[in-house]
Amino acid sequence: MDKDDSKFGDRQLVVRESDVRATIAKLEREETELKDRLIAVSRDLEANRVLLGYFPSSARSAPDSHPTIREMAIEVLNSSGRPMGVREMIDAIELKYGADVPRTSLSPILKKMEGRGLVEHVGSTWISKRKGPSAPTGDPTGDDASPELTSQPSSVEERKADMS
Repeated sequence: MDKDDSKFGDRQLVVRESDVRATIAKLEREETELKDRLIAVSRDLEANRVLLGYFPSSARSAPDSHPTIREMAIEVLNSSGRPMGVREMIDAIELKYGADVPRTSLSPILKKMEGRGLVEHVGSTWISKRKGPSAPTGDPTGDDASPELTSQPSSVEERKADMS
């Protein structure tokens, strides 16, 4: 050291290198023990979280829990009443539930739901196959819709002719 910082007023600080090394060794041992303890506690915590998963009612009672991805997907499909693409479903889930659902999580779940007859894959979109008064009816592609509602002029000339 170039500067002597060991004097404080009329007192002098005396520190031995061996004492500092002994303190460092003691602290390093304690750090290692704490890291080992953290690993053990983390392992126990994860095991208990897995066990908690066997109790569905406890998961629902947690204040910060939200529905499963499957439940959220069904709800947004049912509430839309029309076919939705995966990106649109992800956005609707985020808007409604505040949950960030990755496409790589939602797509396999939709395929499983399709296998169970809960949803139908129509082109690049998905539609709910639920039954009930608020369920969408008819062909999800819209091919069976009433002609009065769907007949629209297909070209500019036809539109101009309709307007005259």
